Amino acid sequence: MEKLKENQEVTRSAGAMALGTLGSRILGLLRDIILAALFPNLVKDAFVVAFRLPNLFRRLLGEGSLSVSFIPVYVDERDSGSPIQALNLAGTIWSLLMILTAILSAIGVIFMPDVINMLVPGQSYQSVEGKVELTVLLARIMFLYLFLVTSYAFLMAICQSHRKFFGPAIAPAFFNLVLIVFSLVPDSMVGGISGVQLALGVILGGLAQLSLVVIQLVKIQKLPRPQLRLSHPGVKTVLANMVPGMIGLGVLQLIGIVNVYFASQLEQGSHSYIYFADRILELPMSLIAISLGSALLPTLSSLWAKGKIAEMHSTCLSQLKVLVFTSLPCAIGMYFLAEPMVVLLFKHGKFDIEDVRATQSIIEIYAFLLMASSFVRVLAPSFYAIKNTWYPAVVSAICLLVHIVLAPQLMTHYQLNGIIGSLVVTGYINAILLLVGYFFFIGKFPLKEFVLYLFKLTAPALIMAGFIQLQFYILSLISIQAPFLNAFINVVIGGVLSVLVYGMVAYYFKNEEVIQVAGLLRRKILRKT
Repeated sequence: MEKLKENQEVTRSAGAMALGTLGSRILGLLRDIILAALFPNLVKDAFVVAFRLPNLFRRLLGEGSLSVSFIPVYVDERDSGSPIQALNLAGTIWSLLMILTAILSAIGVIFMPDVINMLVPGQSYQSVEGKVELTVLLARIMFLYLFLVTSYAFLMAICQSHRKFFGPAIAPAFFNLVLIVFSLVPDSMVGGISGVQLALGVILGGLAQLSLVVIQLVKIQKLPRPQLRLSHPGVKTVLANMVPGMIGLGVLQLIGIVNVYFASQLEQGSHSYIYFADRILELPMSLIAISLGSALLPTLSSLWAKGKIAEMHSTCLSQLKVLVFTSLPCAIGMYFLAEPMVVLLFKHGKFDIEDVRATQSIIEIYAFLLMASSFVRVLAPSFYAIKNTWYPAVVSAICLLVHIVLAPQLMTHYQLNGIIGSLVVTGYINAILLLVGYFFFIGKFPLKEFVLYLFKLTAPALIMAGFIQLQFYILSLISIQAPFLNAFINVVIGGVLSVLVYGMVAYYFKNEEVIQVAGLLRRKILRKT
């Protein structure tokens, strides 16, 4: 019963976070649809490259190494009966974070021209008149976002440790809403420089999402007070665990920076194509892997601290099953519905058919990355829960080296698709090495049960793929001339029907996850009647 309770708690927490994330991602898609339609490739590339920098430090300092190093120590302090000491620890770490990000923001603004020239040295990027200058201007404005978003990400981690997931997850929706409003501002209102309105929207959007998570912590009386109690024993533990974690997660983020460097050697628009494909990839990843992984870390940390290793294995296996069951139809849909998806979302205004084809090909390759990336999002918290941050760091370093060597080779033959293909290879290397490390550092993962579960999903996956192909054939016979309507039918109607087919076949084969969902829906219907 206790195991079941833990699994249900994680699933409920993940569900709450996924619901909040869904609202954010829907607005994020709307934001990107507007960005694709209203701005030329020059402005889009400049914005994407400039926005990479604060996002790199955000994931490194806020959502990355600091969070995974801080949460286990904070949970230990809180569960040991010292909630005041836990808040003192949080206040000290938050103060150090704000000091560090303020210094980084100042340095970034001063040296931004040199940073941008190192980041995008390719002649294809540098030769476009005004592109580098615009990138520098946008990057200088948006680097101030680093201060806001790292505080948001850190405070979100505190919310998660107290099992408050919905508020922090919905906060980015306010960021996206503000950015949508600013993207509609005419160039004449920002000095006639297209793209500046986007940068200003990022700053005010960051302020909005930080405010929401502060309000959440005030409501539960867990907002830490900024202070510098460096003598607190937990501070040393957090910082010691943070160093290898920063290396590990920083290396993964460096892969994105490396891709910016490589893409600067390719045709204009390459950065934008990766960006828009990333947005489609991140929708299922956010709802499934990120939400589940964030909800999983506090639970695994608590189980490890209590010595409940068997329950930890069971919880991890249970959540991996849920992950695979939900990730697989997303991957199938991304691969087969890539072209109508891009047409439906982005083929408006200045986003033409060539842009569609370039983005489509990336999404098709990304479909193979989804499963590996999702596994990593769930396996990595297992190491962070036992305060082992160095092994994921070593694995990440190996992946970076593989990507740096492999990507240029594939890029020579396949251009932009070569970069993305290299990401797929490194993604699976990452997942496999983390799984192997689980056996050595955590315990015997129930791999046999997991592999058998994968085989059970073969039939639902194949039948879903066949259904999508059948739908394409039927629509070709009808011959709908309106591309947008055709894309809508394929993605919205066909996508929903194909997922239902997947679920029904899984139910027929007695898949426990779909049976649980069906049982829950049945009980709710009976309760209402």
